[in-house]
Amino acid sequence: MAELIDLVAPLEEEGATAVVLTWLKAVGDLVAKDEPVVELETDKVAVEVAAPAAGILAELILPAQAEATRGVVLGRIRVGEAPPAATASAAPEGAKMATPAPRPAEARELRLSPSVRRLARESGVDPSGLTGSGRDGRLTR
Repeated sequence: MAELIDLVAPLEEEGATAVVLTWLKAVGDLVAKDEPVVELETDKVAVEVAAPAAGILAELILPAQAEATRGVVLGRIRVGEAPPAATASAAPEGAKMATPAPRPAEARELRLSPSVRRLARESGVDPSGLTGSGRDGRLTR
């Protein structure tokens, strides 16, 4: 029987409240233990909340842009249920596994920390036209 595990907002987050910035997984997606599932943003920092267990994302309790206080349940993960298996025998012989094509730089997701977002807004700079010097080309303050 499948068990539901709560995905909880961190108790030691910076600031009093956070906002659900984006869900990195959708309902029905497989998640691995410690894999980032949702991104929260406070007035000071953006934090990724990792899955406490491996399973299937069963429910999103707080939608994107909703306010999340410390310790609130963000979503639920179903564990103990076998995911639909894609077996190698199901593929015809000689078929190659499709590898995702790398995304072009123009289509890359622009993820900015709150301080960078504020600095860009105050300076009147469009961050989408900049190349970052941080890890994986991220913009840093």
